[in-house]
Amino acid sequence: LIDIQPKSGDCIHSMSEPFEEDPLSQISDDVLRRWAKKFNLNYHQLHASGHASMAEIFSFIEQINAEYVMPVHTTGADLFKGDNIIKARRGEKIEIK
Repeated sequence: LIDIQPKSGDCIHSMSEPFEEDPLSQISDDVLRRWAKKFNLNYHQLHASGHASMAEIFSFIEQINAEYVMPVHTTGADLFKGDNIIKARRGEKIEIK
């Protein structure tokens, strides 16, 4: 965040484990909330314990009107089409401006 200095936006913190299972998660969450506040980002805490269907993913992308999409942790990256899709190859560095 320090490097990119966002002017506005949202910070989405998604966890696969509930807070109660990891005593350090509350500390991590507090730190992340403070960073989001410092950069005037809307903070959203989500619990994600499963995988979304492709229909759900595409619906989400459409709903948030994403400027760019970078599919990660998927075997279906080739299903994402368009000029706003950023596809990373293993070991490749991508600069986000």
